[in-house]
Amino acid sequence: TGNFAQNQTLYKKPLYNSATDFVPVALITEQAIVLVARKDFPANNLQEFVAYLKANQTKMQYGSPGAGAAPHLACALFNAAIGVNVTHVPYRGGALAMQDLVAGRIDYQCPINTAAISQIKSGSIKAIAVFSRERSSSLPAVATAREQGLENVEAPYWSAIFLPRGASTAIVQKLN
Repeated sequence: TGNFAQNQTLYKKPLYNSATDFVPVALITEQAIVLVARKDFPANNLQEFVAYLKANQTKMQYGSPGAGAAPHLACALFNAAIGVNVTHVPYRGGALAMQDLVAGRIDYQCPINTAAISQIKSGSIKAIAVFSRERSSSLPAVATAREQGLENVEAPYWSAIFLPRGASTAIVQKLN
């Protein structure tokens, strides 16, 4: 996601054009990003979460594994969509951000679902919404943002195989 989608818009002059310099071969994985909050957050669904966030945005903080990472951009997209300005706390990795969320030192974050499943299932954090078109098969009880009334907040995280432009169709098809 980062190399072929996000970096194209994050840098003024990217070193390559992912749309024209490469040939897609296969999608390997697609994972949902999930909005999670500390376990004592006073909201249990997206509508309550948004209302609380709007009323308390100057006191709130959200974490990410680092500036420009997919979870950071997903939370930034969400914040922009609902019109809030919340302080971003970039960490040196997702584990450190999750550790502080579990401890209640930050209020929310938007990790890839696989990075949050065990904490959600143990009750050490609270899942609010999934930022994908459909519910995640690994978190089927968590409604999407769209289902909860927030359109246009989708942030899929994917991994794929690409080859350089000009790769033969036969090789692309065989690898696919």
